[in-house]
Amino acid sequence: LQPRQGYLNLLDMLACLYAPVSLVLAGCLSFGEEKTLGLLGWHLSLPVSRVQQWFIKLIVGLSGGLILGLLFPFGLSELAKSLLGAAGPLVGSGTDAWLAIALVSSALFILGFWTATLVGNTVRAALIAVVSLVPVFLCGLLGSWCAQQYNGFIPGLLWLLPLPGGFAEALGHRQAELCGALGFVAIVGTITLAQSLAQFRRVQLPSIAIFRHVLVLGAGIVLGAFWWTAFVVSAGK
Repeated sequence: LQPRQGYLNLLDMLACLYAPVSLVLAGCLSFGEEKTLGLLGWHLSLPVSRVQQWFIKLIVGLSGGLILGLLFPFGLSELAKSLLGAAGPLVGSGTDAWLAIALVSSALFILGFWTATLVGNTVRAALIAVVSLVPVFLCGLLGSWCAQQYNGFIPGLLWLLPLPGGFAEALGHRQAELCGALGFVAIVGTITLAQSLAQFRRVQLPSIAIFRHVLVLGAGIVLGAFWWTAFVVSAGK
């Protein structure tokens, strides 16, 4: 390999591997290390409300993950383009590659942040977050399949939102996908963050409580994927 091509391939690996790992660790470390070191109870005794502490941990973890996990490899890629006049085969293929990397990395951050509040160890939380991508994907496929099979429920589902009549039909395919994705993120994000806020002060939840949280999150993913697909199908009519 030529030195230039080898460096560009290295940037591709950095973006595809380093970004998801950085985001999942950013989500897990804020809670996981406190529980591992036994500092969570001491922090909760400080004259700062539980909600404020949780929100600070979320913002710090998200900021660190975005800077180190996404902006850093993206900046290196843009620097390589300006200095070498080229980019790697994956990252240089366009914005879709970066959107895919950002989507997977963001999902890992949310799952890492969520699992860190349910289990009492950073390593366990990170492993569970990575493994959870498979059932999350399957739940999304189930919701999308249901929306495609039961088109009759689409108008009723869209009626749940305060949208003017014909809103979805007036959108283009790309805009409909974006609106559907925002709805999916809103549904799933609300569930995960609400569960995290409610349970983060506990070092370790019982297995039955974790199972209930998993069922609720799975149902939310199915509903969000159903809504996303329904929105896109309605826009195509």
